[in-house]
Amino acid sequence: MADIAALLSSTNEHYCTPPEVVSRVRAVLVPDGSGRTLFDPSSNDSSIVGANMIADGIRVDGLTCAWDCCDTWYGNFPYGLKLPDFARRAAHWGRGRGVPGITLTPARSDTEWTHVIKSTADAWCEVRGRLTFWTPCPIRKRDAIVRASKNKPPELIFLQRWWPWATEENLPKPFRLLRPGWAVGPELSKDGKPQPAPFPSLIGFWADPMAMAAEPDPRHELEALRELVRVAACDVIEARRHAHEESDSSKVRATASWLGHAETMLRDKYNDCDPLREAVFEPIASTRKRKPKHPIDVRTFAQHFLPLGTVTVARGLHRGVYHPRAAQ
Repeated sequence: MADIAALLSSTNEHYCTPPEVVSRVRAVLVPDGSGRTLFDPSSNDSSIVGANMIADGIRVDGLTCAWDCCDTWYGNFPYGLKLPDFARRAAHWGRGRGVPGITLTPARSDTEWTHVIKSTADAWCEVRGRLTFWTPCPIRKRDAIVRASKNKPPELIFLQRWWPWATEENLPKPFRLLRPGWAVGPELSKDGKPQPAPFPSLIGFWADPMAMAAEPDPRHELEALRELVRVAACDVIEARRHAHEESDSSKVRATASWLGHAETMLRDKYNDCDPLREAVFEPIASTRKRKPKHPIDVRTFAQHFLPLGTVTVARGLHRGVYHPRAAQ
């Protein structure tokens, strides 16, 4: 089995999810008002995800417990030798059992976990650039020395080294108090600057099968409208031909004109004043009313994660590769 240092260019297994990813995970899986719950099968004491990692009053093992104890799940798995096992569990609960969730892993095309995610996920986002993960950081030097005696880092990293005024009540942004004497925030270099991870990241997504099944296909809506216009045009022109004894050639020209106006209406995004619109979209509107208020589908995932990088949709009506807009 490959050595973890060579595989990830880092011997650290715990990279806490940064806020720009946490906010998007929560917006997709547990937005305000949804009433859904979020489970983190690989959380640690420094996490800012705010997910449940306790089941039946005890801390759970994500490799053995059931992930359907909550409505959704999110996993930023330990970047060690157990990562492929966690990826297989994600595929089992996300694809096999239909529990919607999101993963955050290193993007390594030659690894087992990447192939497991891409072969089972409904969509994934390949993050542009490198994320700056969060990590615990001592506030004072004495706590840094205690940590150095255990982990032996090359440099003592503590907040008061670069922010002498830092205290538990007054932390530099964006650091947050973790516990007495410790803060959590972006990983710092030996110069005190936020340090990007030594690897690219991959964000996998498993959608809610019910939300995906209820999603209307806009192509079907368009064809339904066109078919109604064609039928209405033929009926109207046929009645006019009988009333005024128009020739078949006149019928053809009139029908073409009718359809031309209809296509103009389609290009104008279905003019609200047109009486056909209400008749055509009545069944579509009723279908949309039955959709969940906060669907967990690929469109929702792409909407929130596309700013981070390239989104690939592997299943559903919107299959394809979507690139973020170039910076203005």
